[in-house]
Amino acid sequence: MKISFKKKIRLLVTSNKVTTFIAKFLFMLSDFKIGDIVCLTFDNRKRFLVESNVIIYGKIQLAYFNESGIVICEIEPKYLMLAPKQD
Repeated sequence: MKISFKKKIRLLVTSNKVTTFIAKFLFMLSDFKIGDIVCLTFDNRKRFLVESNVIIYGKIQLAYFNESGIVICEIEPKYLMLAPKQD
């Protein structure tokens, strides 16, 4: 069973064995930083917290609050933007 070079690097990045410099060099980090509050580009009401900015299979890991607690989800970065400040 052969694993491609990019999949090997992705596996190493997700298991925290490769530095963020190498992940950034291979374009596997999104523009968002961990801890940023983001929202959907087409709906500003729903807020998400960036849990991991490493792009895995084209998606980053986010968290949001639900009635049952904190839920982890994955969304493509092209559908996200930084949330506007609330007064």
